[in-house]
Amino acid sequence: MMDGYNPLSVANELIAIARDEGEYLTPLKLQKLLYFTHGYHWGINNAPAVNKPFEAWPYGPVSRIVYSAYADYESEPITQPVWRYFVHTVPPLEQDRNSESVREMARRVWETFGTFKAVDLSMRTHIEGSPWSNIKKRYPNLTASKHIEIPEQDIRDYFRGIVQGVR
Repeated sequence: MMDGYNPLSVANELIAIARDEGEYLTPLKLQKLLYFTHGYHWGINNAPAVNKPFEAWPYGPVSRIVYSAYADYESEPITQPVWRYFVHTVPPLEQDRNSESVREMARRVWETFGTFKAVDLSMRTHIEGSPWSNIKKRYPNLTASKHIEIPEQDIRDYFRGIVQGVR
């Protein structure tokens, strides 16, 4: 697959950052912050933050593995990160130079979007011309069960445009 880190590792980093600020994330807000971390990492560093694709779901981009791991919380705040998923251990982001850019991007995304409500973050992913909105145009009856992946190239190009001031 592509470079990047386990989505659960990056999600756990976001949960830790929020908790350090006295906040708890709902699964929906976590999904959107994870997507923005991934997208802005593409836009600024020309590399993905996570190594699994995002799918287009009704409320915006979703990492299926993160959704599955935190689904029991429904719309309630996540109180504990997931360190085991099925039979696999979820590693923390390594303390290496490569993961530092992802860690830093997660912090920057939190500083920028941490005060937003989950629904407002979801609406930001629906902006005309966004990767999610382009999928929605092709599949007007979008549901989570369709498993429609958002092309990485679309995410990369969209966030590059934002970073370069084109969008």
